Amino acid sequence: MKTGSTLCKAPERGAIATKCHGTYRFRVKHRVRANCEAIVEKHDEKNLIFATLTFADDIQDPREAQRRFNNFKRRVLDSIFPYGYTKTVERMKCGRLHYHLFAPLDGAAHSGEKAHWTERNGGKTCSNPSLLLREARATLRDKAEKYGFGRCEIQPIRKKHAIAEYVSKYVLKLYSNRKPEDAYKRFQESTKDAKRQSSRFSYHSYKARIYRLGRELTSQKVNGSTHHLDPYIHRHYIFQMGAQMWDSCFTNPFRQLAGLTHDGTLPGPPSWWSFDPEDGDPGCYFGPE
Repeated sequence: MKTGSTLCKAPERGAIATKCHGTYRFRVKHRVRANCEAIVEKHDEKNLIFATLTFADDIQDPREAQRRFNNFKRRVLDSIFPYGYTKTVERMKCGRLHYHLFAPLDGAAHSGEKAHWTERNGGKTCSNPSLLLREARATLRDKAEKYGFGRCEIQPIRKKHAIAEYVSKYVLKLYSNRKPEDAYKRFQESTKDAKRQSSRFSYHSYKARIYRLGRELTSQKVNGSTHHLDPYIHRHYIFQMGAQMWDSCFTNPFRQLAGLTHDGTLPGPPSWWSFDPEDGDPGCYFGPE
């Protein structure tokens, strides 16, 4: 990250974040990929399927989409996927939502040693599905309309070693078409055998260190609780504060750090952010490694 003299202006209070910045999206992608790999390791390749669930009408509200999915899951999907699944949500450029599921069946998804594929409607479909897969397709086809879903497809996987990366790519695709109402919504889920990795971990890198340093510099304590700037809205401002503080520590590690934000070396916080350095040290004793 370049740390020149140009400073990032802090956004006005109340601004809405339309895109997710920072490392959270990459941590979610890592979690989805690890959970897909757990399914691949625990189950036979013949049993693995990839499903796409679309809505019959134009659903763009995440709450309404999740309400329909939860009803569909309790009454239909739990019986089709007894060993759990990994779910991701995709938002198309027009705003419509639909679901992708990676899960194992209770038996082989195709007859024979490998699945055979034929062209149909501009895509590829399995030409030798097993009886279990045909029953699953029939169940979805018969009950999807009752719960507000439209076209539902289930296909065996084609490449075992590539399925984890294929499913996890939908995480970044979702954030590229993110809307303001998507903030703080969880669009990925792993159940039962698919649970291995969570997204509660931190990266150990230079960029991660200066971000944490910036978070400490822009925090304030009120009645014993620490309050931080919104990481989605003020990401660039937080990075700028942390990067310049890190440079100051590297050039003069014996310098007092608590007052650097108010001596002209670094920009002060936004006008509405009342941080008083007299209240105590913000806990920023970070030096060069």
